[in-house]
Amino acid sequence: MKVRHIKQQLNCELQEMKLLEMEPPEYDTLEYSPAPSGSIAHQREKEAARLRREGLTLEEVAKRLGVSRFVAGLASRRGDPGVAVRRSPKTNARRKVIAEMRSAGHTYTEIAKVLGVCKQSVAFHAAEMRAQQQREKIQ
Repeated sequence: MKVRHIKQQLNCELQEMKLLEMEPPEYDTLEYSPAPSGSIAHQREKEAARLRREGLTLEEVAKRLGVSRFVAGLASRRGDPGVAVRRSPKTNARRKVIAEMRSAGHTYTEIAKVLGVCKQSVAFHAAEMRAQQQREKIQ
């Protein structure tokens, strides 16, 4: 019964996120080495970073540059280290549910069933949240 309630709550939160103006997602800055200056890869990185600064999504950048979404994200971060990694509101909502359910004593398997994801995804997000907490303690 409680798991069903949490799943309904998550669905409501996800629907609200689509309807309401949300705060920007959290940003984590990662550092990457740029490609050699003057190379085609370097030009692509600069263009990807410029497009991201203009507000285009990774999908839109990938389509314009004719590359995959992954390559577009990597290129934009290499082209401008200030371009941050963004988590979607859906990911933030999942992490919130994971944190709440873990603090309530639920297992990764139980959480995965509620969220409709695999157990490894829950473990990944839990580990990322622990690492983020550790980074915040150090700062």
